[in-house]
Amino acid sequence: MAQSRNKIIELLAGREYEILMGMASGNKGVLRQLISLTYDKSGILCWRAIEASGLIVARMTPQEARDSADRVFWMMRDESGGNAWSAPEILGEMIRNRPEKLGHLVPMLVSFREEEIFCAGILYALSRIASADEKLAMPYRELAFLYLKHPSPPCRGNALLLLRGLKADTYASSIKELSGDRNSFTYYNGGELAETTLGELALEILDAIKA
Repeated sequence: MAQSRNKIIELLAGREYEILMGMASGNKGVLRQLISLTYDKSGILCWRAIEASGLIVARMTPQEARDSADRVFWMMRDESGGNAWSAPEILGEMIRNRPEKLGHLVPMLVSFREEEIFCAGILYALSRIASADEKLAMPYRELAFLYLKHPSPPCRGNALLLLRGLKADTYASSIKELSGDRNSFTYYNGGELAETTLGELALEILDAIKA
């Protein structure tokens, strides 16, 4: 088991996802190991494990994909005894990679938003889902608008990412209000962690949705 875990970490470090998916074929333990690596969001390994979880689910049978998503929801309900802090982000990757089979789970995912530990993760998950299937996330554009005023910088930042994914220029004036926000924000982008301020991100997103 330790050898397998070390190999998975090595593959994540190199973003060798094709090899990792080959390992996961017929081996459910690989997905479990990936989920176990998603507890420290300050590290790049966590985010690559989240990304890889969705890619693995993309190659599962429909029933296996649903079972995998159910397992993560079980974690969110605190029925597993494990730490589920990254569960929304994992589900976001699973849904965006199998929108036709898992898209119906979006309302269930959003229903956990009142739990503070899941708030930012749900907004991030919706932003990722929007990038693959905009109509699945569109019903939550008002939610993104509301969270632009949330006291938590990660919630505000992920609300911005969601509005970017939805190209929601209706809220351009509200996005502009954050252009002076100097709180730092770190998010996963293109395989790496990007560091910026919320103000800089707001201006970037204004340009993107007006393009």
